[in-house]
Amino acid sequence: MHTQTPISRAVEGFEKRIGLSIKFDGRFYNRTGINQKRWGMLMAGKLKPNSDELRNISEVFQVPVVDLI
Repeated sequence: MHTQTPISRAVEGFEKRIGLSIKFDGRFYNRTGINQKRWGMLMAGKLKPNSDELRNISEVFQVPVVDLI
């Protein structure tokens, strides 16, 4: 069973709000400043995001930073 992390919940909530599934591409990684490998580890909860990453993820997925912690 897959364990949800605050970041994966934010992504899922965003997808539900917009009614589309997100495909992460270079534009996403450039906008957030997070590379593909790190993003996968953040989504899986294997790494903790730093403050800049939290702010950028918060802006992209339109959620408060506190929801990502």
